Amino acid sequence: MISSRSVVRSLLVPTFPWVAAGLILAGCGNGVATSPQGAVEESPTPSQAGEASGLPTPPGPGSPEVRDISDVRLPLDNGDGGPPAPVRTYEDYDVDQREPVDTISVFYGYTGPLYSQLMWDRGMTVLEPTVGIDDTATWGADLLVRNDSLETVGAISVEVRLIGGDGQVVGTADATSPVLEARPGEPVPVSITSDVDQSLVSDVKWTTSAKAAPSQTERHLKSQFAPTAYPYGDREPIKTDLYDETGQSPPYPFLQGIAVYPTSNAITVSSMANVLAWMNEKGQVLEVAAAQPSMRNGAGFLVTVDNPAEAKGLETAYRLWWGVGYTQ
Repeated sequence: MISSRSVVRSLLVPTFPWVAAGLILAGCGNGVATSPQGAVEESPTPSQAGEASGLPTPPGPGSPEVRDISDVRLPLDNGDGGPPAPVRTYEDYDVDQREPVDTISVFYGYTGPLYSQLMWDRGMTVLEPTVGIDDTATWGADLLVRNDSLETVGAISVEVRLIGGDGQVVGTADATSPVLEARPGEPVPVSITSDVDQSLVSDVKWTTSAKAAPSQTERHLKSQFAPTAYPYGDREPIKTDLYDETGQSPPYPFLQGIAVYPTSNAITVSSMANVLAWMNEKGQVLEVAAAQPSMRNGAGFLVTVDNPAEAKGLETAYRLWWGVGYTQ
């Protein structure tokens, strides 16, 4: 879930934060971000998502290089007058036929699973294999919902009807994705909470909707996760020029860093919204963290999660990222 106990720290420095700090830390997270003053001048080549020591490497077919989503989609109808049929079958491109973690890929503005390369026209789709039910007394869930329309849309909202054992509705809840733009085929995360007792819920029914696409956005962005994520709990305290846990008592929070920057120095954004999520090996979303700092060109951010129910296992989970830049 998106927790008020997640904290965002902006780590804007003349070069990547983990270089300046002498520690592999940078990041983005949930909460209110401070506004960095200045810009990262260098744009190092991002490493492949998940290559960090001690963290799972996101598997998936094809090249790990960053791809532009608009260049890889395939038309559903390739009949007379359409483009030539692909060499592979449509089933090969249907990511829904594979386990979510086996479809994690790196695109401009998005690193994650279940991006559909097929052109559908069926609205917004809740990707049910990704639904992770919160381990709380009241019902809540984190999940991915995909834009399966032919147009870019704005923020996607999900409403859920919670069904009891007798088939009656015991409550409703709704939430909107913190990712404010979804391109055709792109999934986005949603985190929903309710005040309905978990034990009363036997089934759920989903309804989705989407706002109009925002204007003046820029998705030609890259991200680079810090190679090390630090687990929640009783571990050695971390100290750098930018972050200091010494003097505090354990348990220490989960820490994850990430740097985000445009793909070219010719691209300038006035602000950038970044969203992170974590997924387990079953493909279920565990946690969502979001921030919208003000920046030019690029910056690094640190997310801390100090709620043990939400932080547990994030250091070994698959890491997902969305970035939306704004040109004004």
